[in-house]
This record gives sequence, structure tokens and C-alpha cells, in this order.
Amino acid sequence: MTGISNRRSREKMIERVLNNKVSGMICLVDYIKFKSINDTYGHMAGDEVIVAIAHTLQKSCRDKDVAMRLGGDEFALFIPGVTERKCANAFFKRLFENLKQIQIESIKDHPIIMSLGLAFMMEKKN
Repeated sequence: MTGISNRRSREKMIERVLNNKVSGMICLVDYIKFKSINDTYGHMAGDEVIVAIAHTLQKSCRDKDVAMRLGGDEFALFIPGVTERKCANAFFKRLFENLKQIQIESIKDHPIIMSLGLAFMMEKKN
């Protein structure tokens, strides 16, 4: 539905990257109050929002980055090579600007508010 990979297909890819000791940033992204979209505007509008968010996440990533839908309104990103706050801030600035550009006629001016958690995964040096 979303055009990005689901959890199962991308977990193996992330596992391979981690086994190869590639450092990077992992992000969990969640749409706040998504249920209110479905309750107010209907499930078709909710699907439009999920597809728009998925497309925006993918558009914000590079080819080697991993964007996946975990389920419902939850997504995950793995950004290899990003291990410093400065690079992460640049990525999030681009991501949030892209998210602000989402316009879905069926939900009028209802805001799309995302929560985000991140962790840097670093190769342990001996």
C-alpha cells in the first residue's frame, strides 16, 4: 500500500548491515493521534495520510538508507554512516521540511504531527 518495505523484508537487510558492523542512526517515527484522522475523515483518508508519510520518509532518505513501515502509523528508518548529531540534525531538518509539505485535501488543514526517537549505533572499537 505504501510503496516502502514492510518490517519483515527490511529487518533482514538491517541485520546484515549490523553484522557487517556498519554504524548509523536508527529512528522510530510515529504519527501522533492518527486514530483521530480515521474517526473524523474515514479510513480512506487515513490510508492517504499513511501513504503520504511513507512517500515523504522515502523521499527524505538516500538510496542506501532503509525506510520501512512497522505497522499502522509506525515507521522506522536506518541511516547508515550518520553517527554525529550535526549530520542527524541536517537529516531531520530535511525530513521535517518534507513532512510540512504534505497536503491531503480529504483531511483539510488537520495537522500531521510526528513523534520521533533515535539512537546512534556505533561499532565498538577494541
